[in-house]
Amino acid sequence: MSAQNDNRNKILGIAIAAIIALLGVNAYLLYNKSKLTTANTQLSTQLDETSKLKLELEQQYNESLSKLEEMRGDNEEMNAMIDKQKSDLQAQKNQISNLLKNKGDLSKAKEQIAQLISQRDQFMAQLEELKMKNEQLTADNTKLTTDLQSEKANTESLTAAKAALVSEKDNLASQNEKLSSKVTRASVIPVSKVEITGLKVDSKNKEHKKRYAKNIDRLRVCFDAAANDITEGGNETFFIRMINPTGETLAREDMGSGTLTTTDTKEKIRYTSSKDIEYSKTATQVCLNWDQAEALAKGVYQVEIYNKGYKCGEGSFKLK
Repeated sequence: MSAQNDNRNKILGIAIAAIIALLGVNAYLLYNKSKLTTANTQLSTQLDETSKLKLELEQQYNESLSKLEEMRGDNEEMNAMIDKQKSDLQAQKNQISNLLKNKGDLSKAKEQIAQLISQRDQFMAQLEELKMKNEQLTADNTKLTTDLQSEKANTESLTAAKAALVSEKDNLASQNEKLSSKVTRASVIPVSKVEITGLKVDSKNKEHKKRYAKNIDRLRVCFDAAANDITEGGNETFFIRMINPTGETLAREDMGSGTLTTTDTKEKIRYTSSKDIEYSKTATQVCLNWDQAEALAKGVYQVEIYNKGYKCGEGSFKLK
């Protein structure tokens, strides 16, 4: 009986020990299951957050590209800046993608995504400011161009007006010159009866008429100055030009010869001598002596009389 009780106790002890062991195993298994469940939960959470970050990264990147392209225009400087920023954004995106792919620090990935957004926004603000400055510059240039065109038009108008005034002035000057020329021409005193006498002066200073060139040492030119009411009267000068048979003007500066310019043709011609008279608007005879130091040539001599630059009379004579 005692042996039987001992066996029962042994069996009971073994059973109790087995139960305790099973309870321990169950507790251990429950503990491991709890840890595994927590790890799985954490892993699932981490995977969800990684997916969200990847999606956010892709959205922010695409949104950045879209905004940058909207700012693209005709300005080469701005377009170059946009291309540079797109390249920088691509590099940042790749860096963050690698971090998420390798299951790196998600908080660091979040910081870099925030940094990408901040950098994009700052750059967009700079582009907007630059765009506004360029638009203002374009507006200023347009206004300046308009002002310059207006100024050019005003200048051209003033130039045209000035040219018209100059032309009108020239026309008036020309008309005045023509009128003055007509008045001057009308005031010229015509001469007639131009006569030339060859003289020989003897030792007693008496004059003798001669017809042979070798015997003549003085020429006397006389002509009638007609009446002219248009002339104001007063001192009048007549220029006498005597031309020898060879076409040369008889002239000696020490005896009053010189050069005159004709009023109508502006031709410069030599004259032999001049004669001043006091003209009173009535016909009067004018005479001039010319002492010839050198022997005169035979032939026909021409005589021209000028008043106020116009030829007002002429004649001729012949010496044997």
